[in-house]
Amino acid sequence: MRNRKIISNVLYRSSLLLLAGLLSTNTSYAQNEKPLDDSIERYFFAPQSMGKTNYFPHEISVWGAGGWSLLNYNSTVGQPSAGAGGAFGFGYTHFFNPHWGLSTGAEYAFYQRVIAVDGLSDAFETSDVLGNRIIYYSQIDNYLERQRLGMINIPLALLYQTGGNNKFYTSLGFKLGLPIYGYYKTNPSVLTTSGYYPDYDQLEIWQNDLGYGSFPMQDSKTNLNFGASLMGTLETGMKWNVGTGKNLYTGIFMDYGFNNILKDNYSGNRLVEYNSDNPAAPLMRGMLTSQYPIDKVSPLAVGLKVKFGFSVGGKKLLSSKKEFKDRQYSGTETEYNYYEPVPPKEETPVQDDVEPIQPQTVITDVQDIIIKSSDCNCNCEKTLVEQIQKDIAVMKIVNNYDLRLVSVTSEQQPMLDQY
Repeated sequence: MRNRKIISNVLYRSSLLLLAGLLSTNTSYAQNEKPLDDSIERYFFAPQSMGKTNYFPHEISVWGAGGWSLLNYNSTVGQPSAGAGGAFGFGYTHFFNPHWGLSTGAEYAFYQRVIAVDGLSDAFETSDVLGNRIIYYSQIDNYLERQRLGMINIPLALLYQTGGNNKFYTSLGFKLGLPIYGYYKTNPSVLTTSGYYPDYDQLEIWQNDLGYGSFPMQDSKTNLNFGASLMGTLETGMKWNVGTGKNLYTGIFMDYGFNNILKDNYSGNRLVEYNSDNPAAPLMRGMLTSQYPIDKVSPLAVGLKVKFGFSVGGKKLLSSKKEFKDRQYSGTETEYNYYEPVPPKEETPVQDDVEPIQPQTVITDVQDIIIKSSDCNCNCEKTLVEQIQKDIAVMKIVNNYDLRLVSVTSEQQPMLDQY
């Protein structure tokens, strides 16, 4: 009976210790397991519900554009044609979320327009070098004028893009254009002039010293006075992901100027004027600075644009580009994502190389204790159970889930040996 009590007690205690051992073993395994490097997970794939962002918040870019970049106006004479032009610049985009951003920057843009005139004639009343009243006739042939404008443009545009590695994008906004130069150049042409004296009813056609005859006009360059321009800008195309934090934009664009940038009013000037100071050198002006009506001169550009964007603001993501590239090309990810770093939790350092405590004595079976306790002539039930509870230092589950008790101290060994 007494032995049954001892056996029942020991089995009950052993069951509790076994359950505690299982829990202790799992906890110990988790603590001693080497922590996974979750930097990639933290910076690439953290759930949005934790308040992180899955995009690069900042992007810097450089671009070039080309196409028809011209001075836009309606001309009543000649044959104006669009000139080739372009732009190049740099910019910055701040993304509010994966789809919307605000862009700004600066670019140098150049515009030109060509106008050709042949057989353009004019007549007006003036005075000759002697003060006589005349009607001055002129005709110009093979006249070609190139008008050019250079500006520094400062854009501000709202950008929208779709998801995925390769995105459709579009942007809409404004540009402030600040002129840095403006001029027109003329090619050599032929000018023919004559003068009619109404007071004498006489027509002079071959007196070059009086400004009448045929004059070869040489090429020339004359500055134009332009002001600032306010333009609307529209751009659309594809954004190609070419690497971690690197994007290639290819698209079309259009810039349209709203205001008249020609500052001076030239309505009182003539394209060809009589030079009373030097009649043998008639005065030539440009199409924009003469009497021909032009309601508004403004920049207009339509063409193709190529831009390279470099994402910033994700230092750890950019430094881990190889790992992330491997993940993306393995097909597990559809987008180069950025997640703001989350400070890691402080954890107790785990020493991987700590040697386990070597047991001094191993009792191979609980039954061994029971047998020894049955041979005892003293009342040792309580003492034995307490010793089992106090003296176990490490528990492990081994083959077939046998319970083994390890590491009994040298001071406790004699007490067990006597049984």
